[in-house]
Amino acid sequence: MGKPWDASVTVLQGVGSVREKALERMGIRTLGDLLMTFPRGYCDVAGGGGLAGAQPGALTAALVRAVSSPVTLRPRPGLTLVRCDVQGDGRRAQCLWYNQPWIAQQLHAGEDYLAIGRADFQQGTLRLLSPDLEPWQGQDFPPVLPLYPLTRGLSQRIFRSLTAQALRRVVGSLPDPLPAAFRRTYGLCERNYALEHAHYPATLETCRAARERLALEEMLLYMLALGDARARRAQEGLAPALPASEGLLEALRQGLGFPLTGAQERVLGEVLSDMAGTRPMNRMVQGDVGSGKTAVALMALAVAAGNGRQGALMAPTEILAVQLYQGACQLLEPLGFRVGLLTGSMKAGEKRQARAAIAQGEWDVAVGTHALIQGDVAFHDLALVVTDEQHRFGVRQRKALSGKASAPHTLVMSATPVPRSLALVLYGDLELSVVDELPPGRKPVITKLVPPSRRAAMLDYIAREAAQGRQTYIVCPAIDPGEGPPLRSASALYRELTAGPLRDTPTALVHGRMSAAAKDEALEAFRRGEVRVLVSTTVIEVGINVPQATIMVIEDADRFGLAQLHQLRGRVGRSSLTSYCFLLCGDVGEAARERLGVLTASHDGFVVAEKDLALRGPGEFLGTRQAGALDPRLMALLQDPALLERVRAMADAVWAPELPASQRDPLLEAARKRYAALYQDVILN
Repeated sequence: MGKPWDASVTVLQGVGSVREKALERMGIRTLGDLLMTFPRGYCDVAGGGGLAGAQPGALTAALVRAVSSPVTLRPRPGLTLVRCDVQGDGRRAQCLWYNQPWIAQQLHAGEDYLAIGRADFQQGTLRLLSPDLEPWQGQDFPPVLPLYPLTRGLSQRIFRSLTAQALRRVVGSLPDPLPAAFRRTYGLCERNYALEHAHYPATLETCRAARERLALEEMLLYMLALGDARARRAQEGLAPALPASEGLLEALRQGLGFPLTGAQERVLGEVLSDMAGTRPMNRMVQGDVGSGKTAVALMALAVAAGNGRQGALMAPTEILAVQLYQGACQLLEPLGFRVGLLTGSMKAGEKRQARAAIAQGEWDVAVGTHALIQGDVAFHDLALVVTDEQHRFGVRQRKALSGKASAPHTLVMSATPVPRSLALVLYGDLELSVVDELPPGRKPVITKLVPPSRRAAMLDYIAREAAQGRQTYIVCPAIDPGEGPPLRSASALYRELTAGPLRDTPTALVHGRMSAAAKDEALEAFRRGEVRVLVSTTVIEVGINVPQATIMVIEDADRFGLAQLHQLRGRVGRSSLTSYCFLLCGDVGEAARERLGVLTASHDGFVVAEKDLALRGPGEFLGTRQAGALDPRLMALLQDPALLERVRAMADAVWAPELPASQRDPLLEAARKRYAALYQDVILN
């Protein structure tokens, strides 16, 4: 955007070498970086109600006086607790900080503070959890106070001072990519105004309008870029026509050993119809865990091979790639098709042989990990590209595999249910198919909320089931203890269980900081049944198929989104055995219990995803799905799912034939400029 947006933060008063390094830890080097670090929340200081109006789970702002000196407690190894009693609005409360011992040096009895934190009640005592405290000496605060994400060395007061200075330097200098006529039509505020009021709104309503404007701009331009990509792709070279013979399809159905569901047949028909034409297929197959997407993909790969062409199937993890390879061999090799595997952990000689087999056309279907998209991999005659677990790949990775041929057919699969309104934004360059039916005979996973009082009984049950050959996942939200309220960490829980309730049960630990070899070794031992209990973080969210695993335990379940909980639940219930999902959470509010109750009431991933979207808003989904595309800082501003329909209507209006080119062209040019790298790396290659 040019100066002053690109000016260094060192031009701001109060930014010396120490604060410059602190800001750099947050990825902030320029004024633009600073202003794109939006508040994580806002507190209505003027109408917040103080301690007297505090509600469980609500963000509370109150002018308080410290009535005691802070006390530092160490209730257990790895946990430090600072407690300070305060009073305000005629009410007393406890302020609590977890693993932030330095807070004790900043508090003094008898002094006044503005306290902002989440209210919590324990046995009738009001508590503010990890509140921000600012010394108060009678000064005025903005009516709506922004609360920023911070790092050590930066306080809210300092960060607000820096953003205020940056706004004074920047506001008024930013060009608006949305023409004035377009903004008037859709009631959108101007960009400079939006940026200023996203940081310092006069009211919560102006805050909402400002944040929505910035997020809608990002999403609209992204959708226009995808639409432009689809239009350009339609003009690309012709794809090979890959018609399916009835004889081959019948042989494949016989080889599966089970009848396809109605949903599988419908989606297979859509895929094969695309492949029979010369316009390159670009289709997503979305379906719940266990819905049978893989069978559809393998049949499509067989059709490509039956036409004398090559197919490729890429998975995000080595374990999943091996599982897909084994499935492909089982179905395709009896029909005379040759299947091979290429992964990053293979020995150098094995990789050379695999690359040669791919290049010389010895393999009809190549299955692998990211190793398939390396520059030294060349296909003999690639006609169909399939990527599994699409949400684990960025747009560029998906396109990199498609780039191994001039105009191949492309099929992407995702087992993460995404509401259709959201999927049309995320994957606007793809046609969408949904496998919305589970195979007959699958038993729903029995899902229960487990209170702390039943924890010991649950662990006893797990040990008994392990003795009978059943297996259990126990998933934790963290690897190690950290800041914030105490959470069950995988490493600490593993030590606790193996020294106590599960000391006689073969148990393993797996998390993201382990080496790939150590992680794969633990997972493989679990898959073979040598390990009966696997303590893990969410690294097991996808790609693990262990039919004997019948119990999923999720610690601190209230810390996960519903869609992720459902995905984790899908690791069990993969056989005819009765399976259970136990959701553990402590003393949480009614809202959290209601949210988790969605999982106990429904086993339909799309129902769960719709509820998750309604509760959390689209920002979190949009901010994490498309690596290298949507800006997560802007997408985090989205809260209302209805905005998805609004931005789709805006995009449709831009493409409508009746819109004059004089209004459409500036928007398309803005989209191409915003996503120039995406065009270069993805769309134009």
